[in-house]
Amino acid sequence: MKTTLEEEKYRQTIRVSIFEALQICVKEVSSLFRIEKEMNIILKKDGESSAHNP
Repeated sequence: MKTTLEEEKYRQTIRVSIFEALQICVKEVSSLFRIEKEMNIILKKDGESSAHNP
């Protein structure tokens, strides 16, 4: 099966778009984990201070 140059360009564009979308997803997920980690630290600190000062 032969593909035309036009089809190959289109496929390459789709590959690049998917790759870029995956990169964005990875960034978003990693920032969510970072935020969750920071929230856990804040909650732990808050829990400790409220335990000491009821």
